Amino acid sequence: MSTILLFGRLREEVGQSEFVFSEFTQGTVADLRSALASSEIGSSHTFISGQALVAVNQVIVDDSHLIQSSDEIAIFPPVTGG
Repeated sequence: MSTILLFGRLREEVGQSEFVFSEFTQGTVADLRSALASSEIGSSHTFISGQALVAVNQVIVDDSHLIQSSDEIAIFPPVTGG
């Protein structure tokens, strides 16, 4: 079971700032994306795409990063600036 924090427009799309995702206990970020894609909450949201950034324990990681059940997971849209 993992608690996932959402930020920016992703939070607005899902309608909540965090949720418990009991279908995922550990695996890579790619595994998490796949599990989210097949879930009810993630099937139609943009945070599944490779464009969304994932931070584990407040560090941005790539899709090969291994997530443990105790990790804090945050997903947010890419940040742009000017």
